[in-house]
Amino acid sequence: MSEPERRVHAANTNRSIGIGTRVIDRAARPQQSGSARPLLSGLLVTAITLVGAALRIATINTRSMWLDETTAIRQASWSIPEMLAWMANNVHPPLFHTLLHYWIRAVGRSEVDVRAFAVMWGIIAIPLMYWAGRTLYDHRVGIIASLVLALSPFFIWYSQEARMYTMMLVFSLLATVALWKALNGHGRRWWIVYALGAAAGIMTQYFSAFVLLGQAYYVVTRSSRKSAEAHGSDTEAPRSWRRIVPTLREVPELRWWLIASAAAMLPLVWWLPQVLSHPELFRGTSGAFNYGGAPPKLGIYFNELILIPVEAMFGFHAETIMRNLVSMWPLLITLVFISAGMARRLSGSTAYLAATGIGGAAAIVALGQWQPIILASPPCRFRW
Repeated sequence: MSEPERRVHAANTNRSIGIGTRVIDRAARPQQSGSARPLLSGLLVTAITLVGAALRIATINTRSMWLDETTAIRQASWSIPEMLAWMANNVHPPLFHTLLHYWIRAVGRSEVDVRAFAVMWGIIAIPLMYWAGRTLYDHRVGIIASLVLALSPFFIWYSQEARMYTMMLVFSLLATVALWKALNGHGRRWWIVYALGAAAGIMTQYFSAFVLLGQAYYVVTRSSRKSAEAHGSDTEAPRSWRRIVPTLREVPELRWWLIASAAAMLPLVWWLPQVLSHPELFRGTSGAFNYGGAPPKLGIYFNELILIPVEAMFGFHAETIMRNLVSMWPLLITLVFISAGMARRLSGSTAYLAATGIGGAAAIVALGQWQPIILASPPCRFRW
């Protein structure tokens, strides 16, 4: 072998060794990161949860209790039969007050004791939010979502209020993640979890139905599209309601969703007859619904829609500050369109969340034009 040939052979050998070494290193690194990722994620979520808990507990008694909180304490202090009889003549389902009843008996009924019940649910929502972000997207999204929830002044404020808002959030998150897992083949047990979460949400706050309404839209359209693909008719509109019947035969997930949804409504079969037996409730409620005056004009309400996420991120401030923040919505819309242009189409998880949010929000807007108080209710703001 000549000298030039030996040099070429040596260079090729060194290159092969270098490539082999890099391949071995790359093969080893994922194993190390894979073993470290759960530990790192657990530490981050724990730290975020502890920070969120500290922020909620530190200022739990800086505001005096207001009418709705004292009313909830009064109702939860009665015996269960008395409380249920009263709740049937009220505008709220009984689950929150029932659990609060036993909490008061076990912990106490002071201002801090009662608010701690809502704070507990607000703290539980933080790791649940991480779980939702990780399940639908990835670890990074889960961390960011849980961090936003932990630090948001909006959620801290309502976590300290002795009402059912944080409890509703927990059950809505549980139902949302469980439905996504059930639809994507993680086992039939997730249909049971979805039914339990949806039922608990409805019996905590009736406005949970708006979350379920958006999810229903997603399930039906997804199932219709699968049915159309099974027939090989890509040109046929997948949202056609005429395709519901064949979809029931061809898409098992739609059948399971109908069964789980029916199971979630079973508590209402027991509860609604008691509510409907009190016609005076509707006379009183109609007066309360008129609170807020005439339905807002579309332009005014559009600004309110922008105000909701602004308050969630930055808290409540003087009107001048909030007006300036809201005026930035054109920039936000521009960024949204730029992002939409970069993504050629929505991913499955993004479409799912969009349907969950937009479907219920559309119903809120429609009902809000009839009864303005619906637009101002905290549960509706929690949807955002």
